Amino acid sequence: GDVDYPTLPVFLLHALASGAAAVLPDADLARPGAVDPARVVPQMRRERVTSAVGSPAFFGPVARWLVERGETLPDLRQVFLGGARVPAAVLADLCRACPEAEVQVVYGSTEAEPIAFLDARAHLSELEAAEREGRGSLVGRPVPQVRLRIEDDEVLVAGPHVNPAYFEDPEATAAHKVIEDGPGGRVVWHRTGDAGFLDEDGRLWLIGRMGERCGGLWPLPVEAAAERLPFVTRAGLVEVDGRAVIACELADPPEDWALQVHRATGAHPARVDRVPVDPRHNAKIDRPALLARLRAAGGRRSG
Repeated sequence: GDVDYPTLPVFLLHALASGAAAVLPDADLARPGAVDPARVVPQMRRERVTSAVGSPAFFGPVARWLVERGETLPDLRQVFLGGARVPAAVLADLCRACPEAEVQVVYGSTEAEPIAFLDARAHLSELEAAEREGRGSLVGRPVPQVRLRIEDDEVLVAGPHVNPAYFEDPEATAAHKVIEDGPGGRVVWHRTGDAGFLDEDGRLWLIGRMGERCGGLWPLPVEAAAERLPFVTRAGLVEVDGRAVIACELADPPEDWALQVHRATGAHPARVDRVPVDPRHNAKIDRPALLARLRAAGGRRSG
């Protein structure tokens, strides 16, 4: 009886394989960040969509559009967000715009999906505090089917739904799989490439990708802290000439914006017209492109 609204092709296949009806979004799914809420919201209402999955770049504008108009999607019962860090502000808007829905943050990878879930509605205040304090991105407890460990900051997972190898690519398998033999038999651990830690309650926090640490700072906590400032619309952390630089898109910034950004993040602030993002989810920071942009601009840093 579910009517699913998948904004990524792989989830369309999943919905169909599960026997659910699937509605193709009235949007250019190659550019989820360019979604027009005035088109997709009426479609979701008309088709009485009950579940949806996708990037925060897609559902963030939709939720904000609804909140600004005081409108809701009462038929929606489940929303799953993933593919990148999901800002607490997006989750807050979704909780208001979809009052009957479970709003879930999903953490996984192509090789292991899912790894962890988080009930955003139940943890919203904690997520907001974590952003202000620069703790990282809470993604919840690992699912029961997965074994998870942290090794040198990297998240490793094993389990029956974790891909044990790459098709006809032994080099990739050697680089991203750790094979262990023990009393219980052979175990294949997948190296996710994500950096994180487990808290005292066994919940997983993400702090960035391996190799992205800049001057002792991990990107996800720094970027979240910067974006908590009301005049920062998007932020990305990169290392420029040995310094951790937080590049910010700004909207009506105060004169002391650079000082406020530095105090919130500990990084050197820089203003950019646009922080580039990945083409698939339109939500992950494209760090090589951002670094190239800063260098081409001659390092217009303000701190």
